[in-house]
Amino acid sequence: MRSFVGAARFTFTPCSVTAASLLSSLDVIFTGVAAYDFWHDSDMGTVIFDIIEVSPNDTYSTHRDQFRDGLRYGWPGHWAESAESAAAHFRQNAIRSFKLVSSCGMSGWVLAQDMRKLQKLFNEPSHSPSKS
Repeated sequence: MRSFVGAARFTFTPCSVTAASLLSSLDVIFTGVAAYDFWHDSDMGTVIFDIIEVSPNDTYSTHRDQFRDGLRYGWPGHWAESAESAAAHFRQNAIRSFKLVSSCGMSGWVLAQDMRKLQKLFNEPSHSPSKS
């Protein structure tokens, strides 16, 4: 049983104000998504500084209780039963971990095979994730 949920796309407005940022936003596309969690999304918006890559094993360790609690609901998959099985799953499936860094609003993380950042003009349509 594969635990991948496919692809996810998020659109962010840059936090620094420049002539270019006033005319554009950023599509972030994650592919081969194994698990993710976001919290503190608000109507006031989110100021995102970056999305940084961190160790998937560290993400598992930091959120170990959340992973284990989710197992009774079928989330994210049997691979999350222990640190050893999670590490093996990450290695076998080339899973990377990405952390959302913001000063206010939404925070979170994504375990996925890949992430792409695509700058777009506000009048351009969003990019569609490619099928993995």
